[in-house]
Amino acid sequence: DIYIVGVCLGAQLLSVAYGGKYEHSPEREIGVFPLTLTDEGLADEHIKDFGSTLNTGHWHGDMPGLSDKAVVLATSKGYPHQIICFSPKHYAFQAHLEFDLEAIDLLIAADGEEHLYQQNKQLDFVQTPEQLHNHDYSQMNKKLFAFLDSLTQI
Repeated sequence: DIYIVGVCLGAQLLSVAYGGKYEHSPEREIGVFPLTLTDEGLADEHIKDFGSTLNTGHWHGDMPGLSDKAVVLATSKGYPHQIICFSPKHYAFQAHLEFDLEAIDLLIAADGEEHLYQQNKQLDFVQTPEQLHNHDYSQMNKKLFAFLDSLTQI
């Protein structure tokens, strides 16, 4: 039994492997928005140091579904399933704690700036390219590294 951390599509695939089904989320999220840890998240030995809230990166419209044994560890206003624990060694992160400015530039180029401006006008949780460039991604990166380090300490 090894640790598996699924991120974004990987989170959705992990959900399917556990018998869940990926779902369309209530909201599309593109940008940096806070996660709120659930009581189970605050008690989880690997993510409790995220604090009660943590600003994280988002670029998604689907989310992992839940299986019978899934435990939701974090939510956001737009997504009820941001971090899920499927087993003590299997975590699903819909949020992107790995984002940095280089990744943001690539994602903006792939989606197109004009498309993001249009979505920003129509959707509550889509930020503009300027907003995306104005975030400091270092804190979420540090939390991701601490989470990954914690997996090797057991």
